[in-house]
Amino acid sequence: MSDLVQHHNDERPRSFLGTIFGNLIVASSALPIGLFLFSLLGRHSYFAELIGNFRGQIFLLLLPFLLAAVLCKRWVTATLLSVVTVWSSIGVLAIYLPITQPPAGPQRLRIMSYNVLASATDYAAAKKRIREIAPDVVTIVEYDHTWHAEMQDLISSGDYPFHAQAPRWHGFGVAMFSKFPIEESQVYQLTKEDSDVPMLVATVTVGEQSLRLAGLHSMSPTNSHRLELRNQQFVDAAKILNQDQRPTVVMGDFNCTPWACSLNDFLWELNYRDSRQGFGYHGTWNRHYKPFMIPIDHAFVSQRVHVH
Repeated sequence: MSDLVQHHNDERPRSFLGTIFGNLIVASSALPIGLFLFSLLGRHSYFAELIGNFRGQIFLLLLPFLLAAVLCKRWVTATLLSVVTVWSSIGVLAIYLPITQPPAGPQRLRIMSYNVLASATDYAAAKKRIREIAPDVVTIVEYDHTWHAEMQDLISSGDYPFHAQAPRWHGFGVAMFSKFPIEESQVYQLTKEDSDVPMLVATVTVGEQSLRLAGLHSMSPTNSHRLELRNQQFVDAAKILNQDQRPTVVMGDFNCTPWACSLNDFLWELNYRDSRQGFGYHGTWNRHYKPFMIPIDHAFVSQRVHVH
């Protein structure tokens, strides 16, 4: 009888602590669930759009809460967390899945998209990086007049004899340097009534084949008005690119993650795909806080382009 009483007394504190811990998990799981559900309103809310950029981080935050809910046998909370976790993984994990591509052609073109940061001043390091990677074509964004002056020796050295450049006094300029002939190029102004944001479109010829390349740096959404401008720039860019059905790569700093509604609309309108597909997440900003890096710089390709 005394053994039974002792056993009962041992179990009570454990059960009490388990209840407290379980209640804490249920209550605190409301934060990641709420963040994710609120982020789905990005088409209608500026702050929801900003939070939605961190879908990968929200997904990782949900996982330990899901595990804890299962261990505490809080099945209602665990079920809700399971649904939200799977939902949040769309776009984050799906980018790792391989896809069917068109057959690779005889010509390969090695392309680099380089956001140099207009305020940066280590021009020699940037040029060294380009020469180390040795792309056939490099598209540079945040290409202001200072960067324009510093990068001209890519041409004079003979490394990149072909070029198309649209420098600006601010950080939204763009340029392309190519080892292969640029047959034609044109600069389009996106939201030209409200901003000075160019999109540079050029056709590069490799052997008997040509590829259309577009480079842009869309508006950074630091406030709701700039967010609206950025989204309209996607609409303008899609209209321009849809005028020509040649194989195309559009690249640069989109200031937008691939699961945002506006960028999904852009890709849907063009029937382009993310060149990351099958290769993984690849965050690009902010490199100073790596756990919070998000993919806002992109290279999107038309369906006739094979990505190696």
